[in-house]
Amino acid sequence: MGNKYEYTGVSTSSSPSGKNKNTRRGPVEQARCILHTVYERVKGYAVFTILTVVGLFHFLYGMILLPVKVLSPTIFRHACSFVLSYSVPGFLCVPFSWCGTKLVINGLQFFEARRDENALFLANHNARIDWIIGLFMGSVVNQRVSFVTEAFIMILPIIGWFRYLVEDMFVFRSFKQDKDRMEKNIQAFHDSKCTRWVFLCPEGAIVYQHVKNQ
Repeated sequence: MGNKYEYTGVSTSSSPSGKNKNTRRGPVEQARCILHTVYERVKGYAVFTILTVVGLFHFLYGMILLPVKVLSPTIFRHACSFVLSYSVPGFLCVPFSWCGTKLVINGLQFFEARRDENALFLANHNARIDWIIGLFMGSVVNQRVSFVTEAFIMILPIIGWFRYLVEDMFVFRSFKQDKDRMEKNIQAFHDSKCTRWVFLCPEGAIVYQHVKNQ
C-alpha cells in the first residue's frame, strides 16, 4: 500500500479506541479529492496572477508619476495619494471580494477619528498578509497607508518596487543606519503636508502561534 507520503487511495482515520486505522477510499471519493486539489491549486495560481497584474498596474502608475517627483516632491506625494485612493481598493478586491476574506474590526470609530491625520499604528506581526490588512484599514476611511518594513522588500519585483516608489520606510535593522533615513522620510511628508498612516510591527518578525504558546 506504500508509505504515507504517497497517494495510493488510502486514508488514515481514528478508531474509537484512539488508534489510527487505514480505510480505502472508493474511486468516486478519490476522483473528488483529486478534482478538489486541482481546483484549489488553479484558484491559488489565478489569484496570485491577478494580484501580480494589479500590482503591475500600480507600479506603472508610480513610474508615470516619477518624473513629477523631480519637479516637485510635494505634488508627487499628493498625486500618489490620489492614485492610491483609487488603485488600492481594486487591489483589495481580490483577497476580500473574490476570495471571501473576512476582517472583524473592533473600535472602527478609533480609525475614523484619525481620518486625514498622521498616525502611527503598532501591531503584532501575526501573518504574511498583515500589510493587506493595513491597506484595508486605510481604505475603509480613504486614508493613505505606509509601512515600516525590511529593506529587502523594496527589491521584490512589482509589489516591492511599487512600495519603494510610494516611499515606504525601509529599514536595515540598524538604528544607526535607519535613524537619519526615517527622519528624512517623516519630515518630507510633513513638509509636503501629505497625511498618512504608518503601520509598524515592533517585533520585526512574524509571531507564530506555536511561539506564542511557549
